Amino acid sequence: MRERQARRSSILPLPPPPIKKPHAKHDPATRAQAIALHTEGVPNSRIREATGLGRSTIKDIVKEAKARGYDPEVSKTVTIAHVIDKPRSGRPCKGDEETQQVIIEKVTLNRYGQEKGCEQIANKLNEIRPLDNPISATTVWRLLRTASFQKTKPTRKPGLSP
Repeated sequence: MRERQARRSSILPLPPPPIKKPHAKHDPATRAQAIALHTEGVPNSRIREATGLGRSTIKDIVKEAKARGYDPEVSKTVTIAHVIDKPRSGRPCKGDEETQQVIIEKVTLNRYGQEKGCEQIANKLNEIRPLDNPISATTVWRLLRTASFQKTKPTRKPGLSP
């Protein structure tokens, strides 16, 4: 029995699993800098120090730029077309800039607009908008959150309100 307890106590707990990092998005200026340094023959270790990009990332960025027409033999100029982000797949957002402005206008118009819930705002918008593209309360909530609005409870001062 003691031998079994001794064996159990000698077992170390497993280390926690590694945290997966999401794919980093590098801005076009950093990519252009990496391409320019790579073209000049700077070692990848120095490029990594300057930009923070890994060796394989640098290689992929240069490969993508060459596929987009970058040729250092012809011209060493890196254009925005060589380093611009690819279009991402996925469903486009229903809340365009115009919709967001209408929502913000409804909320900030007066005190009663601030007391309305997202569902009430969505219903009012759907009366105005075409029926083939209705907007949900969740979309209204997301658009308000991206515009830095927060939930607040209206203040009521006792004795002053009827």
